[in-house]
Amino acid sequence: MHHLWRSRYTALLFTAALLALTACSTTGAPAGGQNNPTATGAPHATATATPAGCAGLLPGATAATPLPGFTSYKLFPSGSVMTPLHTAYGGTGQFLIKLTTICYPGNVSQVNGPYHDHTSIYANLLGMGLDFNSGFPYDGVTAADACASGASCFNTNGLSNFEHYISFEKLTSPVSGFVTYKLRVAMPPANPACSPPSDYSGQSIIHTWKITSTLTYAVPPLTKGSTTNSGSGYAGGNLFWLCSAGSGATILQFMKNVAQSHGEALLNSTSTSFEVCLKQAAGEYFSVTITTSTGNVWELNQTVPAFSDPTC
Repeated sequence: MHHLWRSRYTALLFTAALLALTACSTTGAPAGGQNNPTATGAPHATATATPAGCAGLLPGATAATPLPGFTSYKLFPSGSVMTPLHTAYGGTGQFLIKLTTICYPGNVSQVNGPYHDHTSIYANLLGMGLDFNSGFPYDGVTAADACASGASCFNTNGLSNFEHYISFEKLTSPVSGFVTYKLRVAMPPANPACSPPSDYSGQSIIHTWKITSTLTYAVPPLTKGSTTNSGSGYAGGNLFWLCSAGSGATILQFMKNVAQSHGEALLNSTSTSFEVCLKQAAGEYFSVTITTSTGNVWELNQTVPAFSDPTC
């Protein structure tokens, strides 16, 4: 009887020990007795960080290089990058316009900063003799167009490489320590063949023609007035000879566009000429007739104002 009790007691101890060992070996296992191996499913998507600085502001931009026709001028700070040049216009009698976006590390004063020490881009251009806040031929032909709102414009008129235009637009610092802006430049069309050359030699390029004290017409690119502009016009008026870049067709179309932009109707319009009738504040009428040819020289014939005009 004593031996039987001892045997049962030993069996109970053995069973308890076995249960404890089993519990230790499964501690931390998930419900169901399965181990938790490392996940082998599809990984979570990782967000791609936006590149810092100019790489993020102008993706794909490359080191800035001088623009054709403007290699003598510094148009961006050192360390700048630029987008590929976009080209517009450049046809017969048109300015060739190129546009890019610039980005550089720094601040806006490196472009538009103080002029006294000539260290900024603007100060450097002024120091080289360029005119500031002039017009820009945004449409490819009208040099008299005003500089765009918020832009800063320069031109080389008065210098040997005349009729080159520069427009700095949307100069801003979108993120701290970096600056971007649009850079637009315009190069002139081919010089016109003005005949006879002696009538136009030494004459300055003009961008507008004064019709009356309150009416001014823009004129085509590279226009010059003849030194003999004293010819007798219709009805005792004045006949003016001018010479412009392009062709007879482009010159005529330009002047038609100008007249219509002032709200004037085109009268007696042909492939080489048209007429407009104008009324002065005093009630006097007069007409202006534009006549072109196959070359670069054209006529502006203006009558003397009168209180009645059969063409009006």
